[in-house]
Amino acid sequence: NNTEERFKDINEAYKILSNLYGGDSQEIIFVLHNKGRLMQLQKDYNASYKLLSKSKELQLKYMGKVVPNTEKYLSEVEYQLSIKL
Repeated sequence: NNTEERFKDINEAYKILSNLYGGDSQEIIFVLHNKGRLMQLQKDYNASYKLLSKSKELQLKYMGKVVPNTEKYLSEVEYQLSIKL
C-alpha cells in the first residue's frame, strides 16, 4: 500500500532526524509538516493538529514565518475538529 510506505518512510525520517538533531530542531520542521498532512488525509485530525501545530511553532522559531501550506492544512484540520464537537 502506497500510504503505508509513506508512513514508514516519514516515520524513519523522523526517527533519524530527531535522534541526530532533537525533536525541536529546525531539521524536523518539514517532517512534522508532511506527517501532519498525511494524518490529515487519513482523517486522524487530532494527530494531524498536533504535528502541524508543532511544525508551525518550529517554523516561527527558526524561520520567523509560517509556510502557507502549513497554515492552510492547520486551518482545514481546525475546521474538521470544530465540526466534530
